[in-house]
Amino acid sequence: MLKKLFISKVRIRILEQYMLDLNTSFHVRGLVRLLDEEINAVRRELLNLQDAGILKSQKDGNKLVYKIDKKCPILLELRSMFFKESEVGTKIMDVITS
Repeated sequence: MLKKLFISKVRIRILEQYMLDLNTSFHVRGLVRLLDEEINAVRRELLNLQDAGILKSQKDGNKLVYKIDKKCPILLELRSMFFKESEVGTKIMDVITS
């Protein structure tokens, strides 16, 4: 479902990392290494997510890091969607609906 809802697979992979831990922050190059994606694609999606109000950026020394904007009004719903699509979430939904 998420793949049809969100056009970019890079955006989905980035959001998955943030939804696992709302307190985490990532530098662009750290995400590039973690996701094994092109730097320009990661940078573009981080900016898109920031423009959407889901992420915010801040300076950490000489690095720019991105983290979840906890004031985002759709954060809980977004996280819920990602958990439902996760392996654990799928198993829980199977038990609940059977």
